[in-house]
Amino acid sequence: MSSLRKYIRSLLKEDLLSEEDMANIQPNDIVTVYHGASETDLPMIRGIDATQVHRRSYGGQKHEGLFVSPNPELALRFSSHGSLVLEIKTLAKDLHGVDYGGNTAEKQVANGKQDPNELWRDRYPNSFRPLQCYSLQSHKLF
Repeated sequence: MSSLRKYIRSLLKEDLLSEEDMANIQPNDIVTVYHGASETDLPMIRGIDATQVHRRSYGGQKHEGLFVSPNPELALRFSSHGSLVLEIKTLAKDLHGVDYGGNTAEKQVANGKQDPNELWRDRYPNSFRPLQCYSLQSHKLF
């Protein structure tokens, strides 16, 4: 087992983001999330504009921003060579739950679809953005 994976496993013993915290998340809460990357993504470490479109290392469509997880081991699995995990501390309001196409709730509503936040409001009634809570929860587990 690599030393990075051992370190990540040690982080998992801590309660990184509890289910209760996730269910009650508010816009100005500080959240720690992780993004998996490879050495080819090193320029990103010097700064990245998350409003720009970037191709994911593991293929698929182009999306704005970065895919992140509250689980560092899951983030490592999504890096193309499993060599880097970036820890990002951010305000919850700067995170957006997405569908599998990378569309935020705001984009889905703008495209005439039902607001996905309403689909998850019963499960996360205290959250300012229920889709985000679902997205974070579903990416916490493997």
